[in-house]
Amino acid sequence: MRGGPELTVTADPSGLLPAEHIGHAISFDTLALMQASRGGTLSTVEYHEFLTQLSVATGNGDTWRYMIILCSIPAIALWIGIRLMPESSRWYVAKDRLHEAIGTLKCVRNEAIDGPLVEELADIVAVHRAETSSERKGFGYVWRTPWLRRLMIVGIFLGTTNQLTGVNTVMYYAPKVLQYADMDTSSAIVAQVANGVMSVVGSALGIWPTLKFRRRQILIADVIGVGLSLLTIAAVFQFAIAPYMNAQQTPPAWAAYAVLGLMAVFMLIVQSSNGTIVWTMMGELFPNNVRGVMNGTAIFCLWIVNAIVGWTFPVMIEGLGGGLTYTIYGIANLVVAVVLFRVMPETSGKSLEEIETEMEKRFS
Repeated sequence: MRGGPELTVTADPSGLLPAEHIGHAISFDTLALMQASRGGTLSTVEYHEFLTQLSVATGNGDTWRYMIILCSIPAIALWIGIRLMPESSRWYVAKDRLHEAIGTLKCVRNEAIDGPLVEELADIVAVHRAETSSERKGFGYVWRTPWLRRLMIVGIFLGTTNQLTGVNTVMYYAPKVLQYADMDTSSAIVAQVANGVMSVVGSALGIWPTLKFRRRQILIADVIGVGLSLLTIAAVFQFAIAPYMNAQQTPPAWAAYAVLGLMAVFMLIVQSSNGTIVWTMMGELFPNNVRGVMNGTAIFCLWIVNAIVGWTFPVMIEGLGGGLTYTIYGIANLVVAVVLFRVMPETSGKSLEEIETEMEKRFS
């Protein structure tokens, strides 16, 4: 984008574009200002038809290639970091490498707080022997076993809450939402950096509450905070932006920056709590011998909900407006908080073997 997206229009059969712009490089914001939501006179349908009939010679829309290259840098760093990580103690036990299993436990356990390592290792060995002496269990076994079926449904709901926060509506569509709030295209794209920074800061800060507080408490508090943030964004759209759009006038400049600031707060809340807690609990909640199939099913459902949210959000914000769309998401999160309070178990402060025993008692 380097200074903002530009293009050269060679022909405009509709005659709506001023003649001085034909054949010269113009910013895309010049075209965007013709839409009603930016204070222009064209409805959404008319604006799309106007864009479709333009003849465009050149543009600078190839800068996305640099963005892809930059994204590869943290991916490489992640690969290197994973290569340096030791295997889990349970994997070493499965391979009959008990000395390495003890070494891994020493890296992640404090005997003064967590109790003797030898007791946890004995539990791991006992569970492994029980698993290897029984037949391999898959999805059919999980579904036929009542307590496992109930636990898997809870896990699916847990994964669903991660997407119902609307986090990916910000990750995917923040520039579009900010343009909808009357921020110019270049500024909206650059402003997305703020949401990325908040994601990084939130993920780093999320380690502290995960160690300090109970998982269930953090998750419920997160969903309530997310719901209130989304309702506040809805209020800005409804009372500071929508009236101007309905009158085909340009909304005040502060409104777009207010939406940006609230989005940043939203990302900080989600990434410091929901993002860390959900993925931590997904690895803890299920029994070891069926963890793969149950975790895989829950994550599959998580991404199905992600696809539904990603597909419906632009349709909702175009048809319902920002106020009603974010109100729906905000209320949905408050409802999720109530359901979590009723059904979500606690996993903090327990070994995986202790969690398995407790889940069987709870859901049987």
